[in-house]
Amino acid sequence: MSFQLDQCLERLASRNPGHTETDIQADVRDVLLNGGLELGDEKVRLESPVPDQRRIDVAVGALVVECKQDLRSTRILESAEVQLAGYLADRQSANRGSYFGVLTDDIVWRCYRMTDLGVETASVLNSDQVRLMNADSGGGLGRSWQPSD
Repeated sequence: MSFQLDQCLERLASRNPGHTETDIQADVRDVLLNGGLELGDEKVRLESPVPDQRRIDVAVGALVVECKQDLRSTRILESAEVQLAGYLADRQSANRGSYFGVLTDDIVWRCYRMTDLGVETASVLNSDQVRLMNADSGGGLGRSWQPSD
């Protein structure tokens, strides 16, 4: 059975109470691997270890993705932002490069970048916008998710 990007994006866009963070991680990984981004299996890592026993949900290159079941709660969002900021700071310190982060509950995709003052929101996309990017690129996400130079 071949990967169906539309079906995976549709599953990601539905707020299913039975959908766990692990399910979200797996779907995000599937989209990164099979969504026309030309990434190899070895480049997309789940549960990548960082200092103090924590693990990044999904990591690929300079992108760190943290998956949560539901980011509508201000308390959960703020806690996740602190968590993501720690991951980005750890990666930048260890590798001396610029890293970008995404927080997602599959409905909302919040994109972040590090600045001298800490983490800042770069953009916020909802699942409909992500599906439109897929449709506009002919059925693959292409490289529209990458920051421009």
